[in-house]
Amino acid sequence: MNVKHSLVAVGVASVLLAAPLAQADGWNEVSYAKARVVGVEPIMRTVQVRGPAERTCWTETRTREITRPQYNPDTVGNTIIGAVIGGVIGHQFGHDGRYTAATTAGALLGGAIGNNLSHGSVQSYTVNEPVQRCEVRHTQRTVQQVIAYRVSYRYRGQVYSTRMDHDPGRFIRVRVSERVTPVH
Repeated sequence: MNVKHSLVAVGVASVLLAAPLAQADGWNEVSYAKARVVGVEPIMRTVQVRGPAERTCWTETRTREITRPQYNPDTVGNTIIGAVIGGVIGHQFGHDGRYTAATTAGALLGGAIGNNLSHGSVQSYTVNEPVQRCEVRHTQRTVQQVIAYRVSYRYRGQVYSTRMDHDPGRFIRVRVSERVTPVH
């Protein structure tokens, strides 16, 4: 036998001896295939979704009281009328010759009151006025959201199941070794 034939014989013997050892150590041949999808079921989750803000406006009626000083242009007349009325009242209270002092005091006091009433009167009234009010509300709604898919597939008569993040369609690629596992 020549050297060339000896090397070939050693190579063939090595391969034949290595194959059972490789399988005993867990080295398996891996291949890929297509499996038919037989069912896809979405896995749902309930979530709260915040919608757009809605602005709502309306008109309300507001009642407001307004007060303002009222000027009377006839202050001299009011002072004179106050003095006369005060003098008459003061004269009624006078006695024992003191009529003049009581009348004078009443006239002075009445004139001062009449003058103050002319300048210090206040007019008060209410006004109803429209006021626009607005409010911003954030809406929220509950929705169902797909978070994954439970996929059933058939390979060589056996049905398998896996969870995927997408719908694979009609076929799924599988890895075939000792087990059949999907390729994501």
